[in-house]
Amino acid sequence: QRLAGIRSLARYIAIKAPEYTEWYGSLKSIPQRKSSAPIMNYLEKDEMDALLAAPDITTIQGRRDHTILLFLYNTGARADEVAHVKIGDLTLNRFDRRESSSVVLHGKGNKRRHCPIWPETARLLRLLIGDRQPDEAVFINREHHPLTR
Repeated sequence: QRLAGIRSLARYIAIKAPEYTEWYGSLKSIPQRKSSAPIMNYLEKDEMDALLAAPDITTIQGRRDHTILLFLYNTGARADEVAHVKIGDLTLNRFDRRESSSVVLHGKGNKRRHCPIWPETARLLRLLIGDRQPDEAVFINREHHPLTR
């Protein structure tokens, strides 16, 4: 990031004072320092169970939050993907059908991916969305507006 800031300043200087163009070119040739991405850790089953048990499911917000956590655990979705899931993105089949439930997630770069949903997640989603319309967000706040990231 520091190198990018220095390069940006050097570019500005080179535009304002052309005699520094060569100097700017030499700065551009400095390679970026590559750092390896940190290894992502995961939660153990007992840690995930504790996380899922945290919301107070006797309240509307608690049931919504529990469903969000289970949905995240189930699909591996990003927070932004969860915030933008519409009811129409869900295919929630009943337990008596052989087809599985699924969701289409809209991710970074306008990429779409299809994820299966566990029966328990589908059951909680059905309870959460009730009879709302397909163009509405699945996860809404107290004022019935879509959640934001």
